[in-house]
Amino acid sequence: MSTFNRVFPKRWSIGWPLLLLCLPMAAAWADLAVSGTRFVYREGEKHVLVPLSNTGKAPILVQAWLDHDGAEADLSRLQVPFVLMPTLFRIDPGERRALQLRYTGEALPQDQETVLRINLRHTPSTGQSENRLQVVLSYVMKVLYRPKGLSGTPQDAPGQVRWTYHPGTAQAAPYLQAENPTPFSVSLATVHIRGRQGSTELKGLTLMPKAVERFSLPLDTAAPPPAGDTLEFEAVDDLGLVVPGTATLRAAPPR
Repeated sequence: MSTFNRVFPKRWSIGWPLLLLCLPMAAAWADLAVSGTRFVYREGEKHVLVPLSNTGKAPILVQAWLDHDGAEADLSRLQVPFVLMPTLFRIDPGERRALQLRYTGEALPQDQETVLRINLRHTPSTGQSENRLQVVLSYVMKVLYRPKGLSGTPQDAPGQVRWTYHPGTAQAAPYLQAENPTPFSVSLATVHIRGRQGSTELKGLTLMPKAVERFSLPLDTAAPPPAGDTLEFEAVDDLGLVVPGTATLRAAPPR
């Protein structure tokens, strides 16, 4: 039996359909406070600390792990030069703890940021005699490893993204193409585009450094926006603050 299964017994586990039905109850168990949703690991730093605390009245059992590019992985299997500790621990009511992320020194790209995620999974701890449903909650935090000497600044990166609207066809939905030429990861809370049939909003976009991303659009945005129209976005900075901005939206020729 895995360590996680020993600490989180099967009687505490519920399937995703049931979890969705239990969301109102889940809010009552959200006692794990995390100081931030994103952390920057600058080259040369010994480690990064992720502060945690238990704001509830019962102990919390927490599992922590890393993943890369959205693929879950055990620390023992993850092929990235980072160590996250502790990976399984308890936080008592009112207690403060901290995760420590340490870079072990193996080679990483020096011309762009490396994007990782810290995942937390927790559940309240109860006595063995209690017969009640427990809800497991999860948090995801972004970690950006930032080498020294990158050209430009992360503050300017969202405004340098090049946006192109691609109209749909009978076989394919329209999509929005985002080209990020900068060495920085760009996080966007929202993106608004105005078409001839109304506006469309996209939420929670991540643009990887020096990459091109495509985001599908609803079919009712098939009528393209005017050439040179303005796209509005809300970027998330290093402190987790939302910063509004605009960009020119180009229209690609019909396919």
